[in-house]
Amino acid sequence: MGDRFRAYYTGAGTGDDALITDFDPREDRLQVYADLDYEFQIITADTDSDLPAGIGVFANGELIAILQDLEVLEEKENIFMIPV
Repeated sequence: MGDRFRAYYTGAGTGDDALITDFDPREDRLQVYADLDYEFQIITADTDSDLPAGIGVFANGELIAILQDLEVLEEKENIFMIPV
């Protein structure tokens, strides 16, 4: 999702987001660019019919990835690995 120099999947709106189909929060981590604010939002077919259902990852308000078919993340699950 990013490295220590820049964020990936930003700048083209929803046209350049990543679709992650087999993410397991117990085993997998997302590497992200540290200088942005990240948040999660549940995406359902009812609210966003052009996007697959899952958890949207937003960087500074822009959708950068969808963790497909995930519905809930526990607060304690740390899915980010912030580069130094």
